[in-house]
Amino acid sequence: MDMKESQWALLAMGHVDSDTVILLTDMCHNIIQTVYHLVLDVVAPQVYGWTWGQSFNESASDHNKASVTMHRIESPHQERNFHTVTEDDVQASLGDSLHLCLGEMLDVAVERSDNTNQLLQLVAGEVAKEVNRKLADITQLTSSRQAEGLLESLTGDMVYHVVKILETCLA
Repeated sequence: MDMKESQWALLAMGHVDSDTVILLTDMCHNIIQTVYHLVLDVVAPQVYGWTWGQSFNESASDHNKASVTMHRIESPHQERNFHTVTEDDVQASLGDSLHLCLGEMLDVAVERSDNTNQLLQLVAGEVAKEVNRKLADITQLTSSRQAEGLLESLTGDMVYHVVKILETCLA
């Protein structure tokens, strides 16, 4: 991502022009898409395999009139869900990589802060939502489609935190 000298100067003074907002918005969308594809590449085959295996076991059970018992160890308060990922799952997968990559991409030293944590939470939430949408398609479950406007408002929040992170780096 190439920011112009004038954009960096404005940012250092606490101002952001529309070109910078567009640049940072595109960066946030690219981050979401990259993480989405990385998570989906790992999770989708597992969900597909589990769903196909479960369907196969159920049909074999019906066909043979045999009883198949699946043993699971579960917490009494939490059911195991093989069809979704959580925001916490995505955050754990990302670890420190988001703020490190952000610093590398923007060529600034980025340290952990409230803004990097908020950005991580927003990115993880958006990635989890998109991955779960795709997993619902894979498992043919009905997925609730949320308004596309939500992505825009979350992206605006992401850009806000990126700007705050950059302002801190430039201070």
